[in-house]
Amino acid sequence: MNDRGPLLGQRSAVVFLLGILTALGAGLLTFHKGGTTADAVLVGGASFAASVAFFHTIIEYRPMPRDGYHLHGSATRRLTAIEARNGSTAPTIPRTPHRQQSSRIRE
Repeated sequence: MNDRGPLLGQRSAVVFLLGILTALGAGLLTFHKGGTTADAVLVGGASFAASVAFFHTIIEYRPMPRDGYHLHGSATRRLTAIEARNGSTAPTIPRTPHRQQSSRIRE
């Protein structure tokens, strides 16, 4: 079995995919409208860099919880405040499972 994690996270993969699609579109449009191959590559590279920076800014990053539960926004802040006030790390509000656990038994 492979115990290593993924090479890229899901958010990073989406940001880079959108960057590649933007670069391909800009490069193809440049070439199609009479630009040279060098022009198309330069425009594609510049649009890739700009679009990755843009999508990195607008796509929100939410770290996955380590305990298998997922909370959003104010619920996370509220839980953290309650835990800090009580001095414990035990959850004091109900959480819902983030994803289904595999029914397969691992050896």
